[in-house]
Formats: sequence, C-alpha cells, structure tokens
Amino acid sequence: MVTTTSPPSTDSTPRPLPPISPWVLLTIIGLSIGLYAASVSHPFVFDDLPAIVDNPIVERCDLDEIFSTGYWAGSGSPGLEQQKLYRPLTILSFAVTARLAGIDARAFRLVNLALHVFACMLVYLVARRLFASPVGAGVAAILFAAHPIHTEAVTYISGRADLLAAVGFLAAWWAHLAKERQSLPVQSALLVLSLFAFAAGLLSKEMAITLPAVLILGDCQRWIRRGASWSEAARRVGRRAGLYALYVGVIIAVLGLRWQAIGALAPDPSAIPRLDNPLASLGFFERLDDVLAILGREIGLLVYPRFLSVDYSFDALPVSTDLLPSGEGWLWLTVCLVTFLAGVAALFVRGWTGFGVSVAFFFLTMLPVSNLFVIIGTNLGERILYLPSLGICLAFGTLARAAWRTGFVSGVVATSLSIILVVSGAIRTVERNRDYSSPQTLFGSTTRDYPNAARAQFNFGRYASESAREAQAEGDTERATSELEAAHRAFERVLEIDPSIPDAHWALGNLARQRRDLEQARERYRQAIRLAPPEAELLSEVVWASLEVSLALGQSEAAAEDLRLATTERPQLAFVRAAGEGLLALESGDRPLAIARLESALAIDGPLSPARSALRLAAIRLLARAYEGEGRRDDARRLLRQAVQNHPHAAETHLALAELSLGSGDPSRAAAEMAFARSLDPGVQGLPALEARILWGSGHPRDAIAAAEKILLNSPRNAIRFHLANWHLQLGSIPAADPDESRVDLEAARRHLEAYLGDEAPGDRRARFNLGVVLERLGQWRAAVESYRAAAASGGRSEFRARASAGELLLHLGDLPGAQDELLHATTLRPDHAPAWLARGSSASTDAERETSWRRAREAGASELDIAWARVLSAKAGDRTAALQAVLDASLGTEDARVILAEAELALLQRDFASARTAARRAQEQLVVGGPEYGASWLLLSRASAAAEDFASAREEAQQAFRWLPESPKVLSWSEELESR
Repeated sequence: MVTTTSPPSTDSTPRPLPPISPWVLLTIIGLSIGLYAASVSHPFVFDDLPAIVDNPIVERCDLDEIFSTGYWAGSGSPGLEQQKLYRPLTILSFAVTARLAGIDARAFRLVNLALHVFACMLVYLVARRLFASPVGAGVAAILFAAHPIHTEAVTYISGRADLLAAVGFLAAWWAHLAKERQSLPVQSALLVLSLFAFAAGLLSKEMAITLPAVLILGDCQRWIRRGASWSEAARRVGRRAGLYALYVGVIIAVLGLRWQAIGALAPDPSAIPRLDNPLASLGFFERLDDVLAILGREIGLLVYPRFLSVDYSFDALPVSTDLLPSGEGWLWLTVCLVTFLAGVAALFVRGWTGFGVSVAFFFLTMLPVSNLFVIIGTNLGERILYLPSLGICLAFGTLARAAWRTGFVSGVVATSLSIILVVSGAIRTVERNRDYSSPQTLFGSTTRDYPNAARAQFNFGRYASESAREAQAEGDTERATSELEAAHRAFERVLEIDPSIPDAHWALGNLARQRRDLEQARERYRQAIRLAPPEAELLSEVVWASLEVSLALGQSEAAAEDLRLATTERPQLAFVRAAGEGLLALESGDRPLAIARLESALAIDGPLSPARSALRLAAIRLLARAYEGEGRRDDARRLLRQAVQNHPHAAETHLALAELSLGSGDPSRAAAEMAFARSLDPGVQGLPALEARILWGSGHPRDAIAAAEKILLNSPRNAIRFHLANWHLQLGSIPAADPDESRVDLEAARRHLEAYLGDEAPGDRRARFNLGVVLERLGQWRAAVESYRAAAASGGRSEFRARASAGELLLHLGDLPGAQDELLHATTLRPDHAPAWLARGSSASTDAERETSWRRAREAGASELDIAWARVLSAKAGDRTAALQAVLDASLGTEDARVILAEAELALLQRDFASARTAARRAQEQLVVGGPEYGASWLLLSRASAAAEDFASAREEAQQAFRWLPESPKVLSWSEELESR
C-alpha cells in the first residue's frame, strides 16, 4: 500500500500540470490509425443496412425530420422503431457523411476512425488533468487507443453512436476540468462548451447521461489528491451545486426533446424480443444476479479480451431466472463484487483514490446500460463498453503512476507490463478487425466462440445462404453447396438451442424451397406461422412463401385454406390476404378477379418494413402479369415503371420489365432491362434463366438451350427446366423438320418435364399438360391421356385444354365412351369452342348427336372444311370416300395439310399410287412432327407402297408410322397385316 509521506494539505491551489507530451499524442494518433487503417475498406454489415444504407431519413438529410423521429424510424421495421431510441445527432452524422461522400462504407469508416482518434486524445487530456501525472495519463490513453474491445464501436459503422457519445462526454469533462485557473470569460466559454458537448453526447446516445455524477466524482478525486478530506470534498460539491444543476438542466431539456419526438423517456422493454435481450422479460430481483454477473463478465472481457463477439444475446450467456446465479454465474458475480468493493475501499485510502475513482467510473457509466433499472436492446454489447472501458484504462494508469512513485525498478516493471498489454491488445485489435471483413466472417467468429448464441447462428446461416446464392449466380456449384450446408447446420443449431424460434423454421423452409423440397418447405413455413407472435414482422413473408409453395405443389385449395387460417383475426396481414387472394385467382385463370384483389391490396396503407416493401413489389409484379394477360400491356408497363421510380434498386422489378418486353416481342429492350438488373444485383433470382429466354426470343434456340443446360448443370433443381422442356417441344414439333432430330428434342422435352414434375413442381398444371403434348407427339397416347387427365384434375386454366386433348386422343384410340366423357366436360367448360364440338361430334354414337355437335361447332365459328374433316375422323363416317370428297369440296383451293391428306387417301382408293405418295409427302411438309396426322401420312405412304407391291418401302414406312404412333389401332392393325403378307 502506497501512502503519501508529506502532511496532508488542504490548499485548494492546484499544482502545475505536467506539460502535454507531443510524443504521447503522436503515439496515440499513430497507434489508432495504424490499428484500424486496414478496416476502412470493409463493407457495411448487419445493422449498418437498416440504419444507413436503406434509411430514407439518412438520404433526405432533413433536420426537422431527424430531430422529430426515433433512431429506427427510417429502418422500415416497426419492431425496431417500437424500442423508442432517440439519437438524432448520430443519424445527422450519417446523413451528412452520405451527403458529402455518398453511401460509401469507406467514408463512414473514416469518420468513425477520426472520432476514435479524437476520443483517445481527449482521454489523454482528461487523465492528465484528473491525475496530474504524465505516466498515468499516457498509459491510460495508449491502452484506450489499442484496446480490442473498441473494434465494435470503431469498425462497426453503427457503433458511431457510442463514439459520438464518448467524444461529447469526454469533451464536456475536459472543458469542465480546464476551467481551473482561467479568467472569468474563458471559464464562461469553457462552461458553455462543456454544456453543449454534453448535450451533443446525450443526443448521440443515452448513456452519456451519467456525466454529472462523473463530474462530481472527478472533482472530489482532485480535491482529495490535493489533501482535502471526503467531508471537505462533499462541502465543496454542495457549494458548486448550481454548476452541476446546469448539467441536470441539459438532461431535462434533452429528455423533453425526446418526449416530444417519440413520446417516451426510456426504451420500451415490451418491444425488446427475448432473442435480443433475455433479461427483458425478467423482474428486477430476478435479473439482479444476472446483471451483476454480466458486469463481472464485462470486466473480464476488458482485462482479457480474447473471446469477443458481436452478439451476446440469447443463449450465448447463461441466464438464471432464480434469485441466485447458477454455474459460472457465481464466478462473474464474484468478479463484479470484488472489483466494486476494491474500488470503494480504494476511495478511502489516501494515495489510491484515483484507482477507486477509475473503478467507480466504470460502474457509473455502465449503470444506464446494465439493464438494472432501464432495459435496453441487448444484455451485453462490446460497443456499449467503449466509454466505460476508460475506467479500466484509468485504473491501469493509476497503477503505473503508483509503481513509478514507489521506485525505479517497480516503474520499469510497470512500464514493461504496459508495453506488453498495448502490444497484445494491438495484435488482438488487428485480428478482430479482420472479422469485420464480411458479415459471414463476423458471425462465423461469434458462433465459433459462442456456439449457443442463437441469433448469431441465425445470422451466420442467413449470410451463408446469401453467399450460396451469389455462388450459384457465378456458377460455382461446389461453393454454393458448401455454403448451403453451413447455413442448414446453423439454422438447425438455432432450433437445438430453442425449438420455438419461428425465424429458424422460416429460414429452413427457404432452404428446403431452394433445393426444391417443397413438402418440407411447406411444413417449416407452417411451423413458423404457428410459433410466430401476432405482431411478428416475418409473418407476412412466411404466409406468402407458404402460399407460393402450396401452389407449386398444385394444391390450390389447401393454399387458400392456409391463407384463410393464417390471416384470420390478424388485421396486420390484410395486405397479404388480399394479395394472396389475387395470386390464387391469377393461378386459377380468373384474371379480372386477380386484378381486383391485387389492386385492393396495393390500396392498403401501412408502414413499409423491408419485408412488406418486398411483398408489395411482388404484388405489383403479379398485377402487371395480370394486366399483360388481359392485353393491357401499357398498364403493366406503367405500373412497373412507377415501381422502379419508387424503388430504383429493386432488381426483381427490372427483371419483370424485361419479362414484359420479352413477352411483347422486344428482346433487345428486355436485354437492356436485364443488364440493368444484373448491375443492381448479380445474384438476383431468375437472371440466368431470363438470359436464356432472351436468347430464345432473339432467334437463337440452340444457344438458349445450351445456356439453360448450363444453368441446370450448376443448379439441377431450377425452374428453367420447364422452359427448356418447352423449347425442346417446340423444336421437336416444327413442320418439315428432320424426324430423327425432332424425336431427340421430344425425348429431351419428356425427360425435363418428368424431372421438373418429380423434383420441383409436382402440381404444376402447365407442365403436366405439356408432358401430355410431348407424349402425344411421341405416340404414347395412353400415357398422354393420363397426363392430360392429371392436368385437368388440378382445375384452373389447364382443365379445358386438357380435357379436350384427352378426348381427341381417346377418339383416335377408338375409346368412344371415354372420348365423349372428356369432351362433354370440355364443351361444358367452353361452350363456344368449336374444336371441342368437332371432336365431340366425331365421337358421337348417334346421328342426331353428331349433327347437333356439327351445328354447335358451326355456331362457334367452325368452317365447312373443319366440319368435313371431322366427318372423316368420325367413327360413324359411313361412306369414307364421300367424306374425303367433302373435304376437297370445302377446301376452296386451300393448301391445307388435311386437304392434301384427303387427296392422298382418295388417290390411294383410286389406285393412283404415285399421286398418293406425292400428296402424302406434301402433307408431311406442313404437318407437326409427331402429331396424329403426321403418323397417318406415314401410314398412307406405307399402304401406297404395299399396293404398288413395293413391300420393302412399305415396311420401312410402316416402321416410321409405328415409331410415331405405336398405340394407334390403325397403325397396329396395318403392321400386323403387312407382316402377314
């Protein structure tokens, strides 16, 4: 124990201050800049996005708006805004930085670094006046400059609030201390400066509120250092009560401004989720031991900052709901109490008052953010230790000063120890700064050191998912797979920590959807909806995602029921309900209803959170699609253009404009919109697929197919497979195409459609119908009928076409009752559709029914040629020669494939084999490859060759007919007859 050897003096005249050392200042500045220079190039991370990048208040830089709204008012998150934080100077500093340098992370980090340098210099100036010791002040300031705990406040741009609050606090303290031995005008100027600096600190972050208590404590320490007793110091405090009252007046003024702006004097504990601060839901006595244990842990982090974290929330640190701590809580509670008692004891031991004041400074400045009396948004945060850490640095400074006063050897030992602390702290600071190089590395380091941190695990998984998305966009399949696995492990770990966290279920649902496991995705979404509280912001996103997945599974009725159950008695989901009903109507083909519901959804006002804003844009894109389907392309384009003006950085909307241009037959304009979308977000969903579709629309079909195949190589479960199958179908159905090449395309179309229906969208009606078309082209009529029936069973827009197509195939198969049943449904659905009536007449069992069908077809717009050809196909055609002649009579010279086929068959009946073959070949040039008539043309060729006794050609042509129509009764019977000859 060191005591003074001279008798105590009560002389109030201060001793001369040691001169300011330029070398110490240069060391502080150089060390601060050197340790953080490499971090200037790091990107925005986590809270930086809602607080700065996506904050319209920062962009507008309106003083009235900044000072009349809460800290999170521009975040678009009602949950954050409800926490009732008021930090207008912090927002103003963001806005000014953005106005001068744009939204550039480097500029924001340079400002943070400059504030840190300024704070370190103020620490030196304050400590020099507080302790009148160059050694103590220098050690404290250099330790403060190098301490690793400060990386969160300096490198994390959102930590600026703590930097500004500390600078305001320290500047006010220094100006208060500097008033001594100054003239009255200078004292008055310094007092005004101190009050304004204090107000600035308070308007930057609330924790600066402890300054008056620190001023009193610091003044007592200076008087005691000069020989006064504690009773004398107390009397002097009383005589200066008016001075301290000025600072209390500043507090009252700022609280009044806060109340006027946000209607609250303190944060709202009820708005703080348990996931952010597990202490928020505990009563005072329940959380007392946890608060003290966390204070002890914070002292441990300041003394040994090895395991640092950006997130100490649930369940990174153990929380006891009992009145006594459990486990390691006892250790940290003991550290807290021992440190506190040591500080209190030092206050009353002459020569050690400085140490006691330093410890008291830590506890005083931690009081507003300790969760003891006021609940804040976190249970522990390294950035909130920025100012309180000065207490520990000052304590080391007082120990170094005492060591040098004891003797040379102890001074050298203290200096050596200080150097070791500074060097080790500097190394850890540089190492810690690397963690901020990306969000993924930041939360990766947290989950490594604190594996039970649920929110950190969730954020790590989220950023790993985004990294996987970027890797997929770049074609790096291996990295994408690795990142997705890491994300899945992180989200599963969240549920191991607490299975009731809805966000994790939602995230796992998104991953399942990404790998096209739709059943698992829907189950996860349902879990998230069940667990989420009514006011949860993610509810809108989850309900919408669940709706989309149910529709992809082809379960429109289940989707409608899920939407109804999820939105009932939840008025905040009115937008989702209306927009969801619009989506359901659009999928069922009722575009007028879809337009009405989507327009009503967009008319609903409300706060636009990022999730709500994204859903609103999705509804706008759906409405544009509905407009386009109704032929209102100008309305669709106007709607999307307006959306782009309001949200210029929404890459998905630019993609929607590209889609619209592509649908309007303008691939060059589509390409321009797509390029702009890519510049906004290279990983935006659907970009590679749209690029392939633009190639197709630009007349480069094989290039489009190659691009789509490349997408599937990197992402086998991708919606581009549906388009790829359709492209192969179109290429395989071109008239006059090479039959062998067409068959290759049709087989590829079948393969892709079956994979798409099996892995991605088993309920996709369009894909099911298109598979029926492919199977029909390949002559697999039975399988095609089943595919059409499956498409029809899903209802919606595909039902009529599917039933009509199934009926026509059953007609060709000779299944007249089956054909009639399907066609009856088809004509009921579309009484004005002539082809369905024609097919129904061809399959009719009575003359009266047949003639009625022809009449209805004629009323629906069928030509006489259409009716004549239907008579040819009729199972009860009677005189086939007359029916064929009727086709020729109705043709009026039309070069129609049906007319040419009639010519060929009549020529065959008249034994004009050469003319029959010529006509059949001409017909093939116009026929769709693989269609029933195409197979019939090969059959005609084979019969003509056989009639001309060219059996070799007849067999080859019969094989072609069988190749394309293996299930046609006519082809089968002819093949058998030909083999018997």
